[in-house]
Amino acid sequence: MLPFERLRALARYSGDDRALVLEAADCLADFASDPAQLVTVCRRLLAHHPSSGPLWWLCAHVLAASDPETGARDATRALERDRTSARLASLLPFP
Repeated sequence: MLPFERLRALARYSGDDRALVLEAADCLADFASDPAQLVTVCRRLLAHHPSSGPLWWLCAHVLAASDPETGARDATRALERDRTSARLASLLPFP
């Protein structure tokens, strides 16, 4: 799928924040060679998902990285290693 088609699909996405951010990280890595376009892509993604804290974190992480592609890959690895939601779910008293 072309990067802009992926971007359109991400803009329409209405599911789990984690899945959105992992897919967005991969998509942002495709735009890493053009910094101006990368800023526009992040702005548009955030316009469609303004309440997604993890997506804000991802965009900030990628835009602040010296190499945006590496920043996107590092963010993906960090999200995949994060077990916070599993730990919090195990502490809840609900079945």
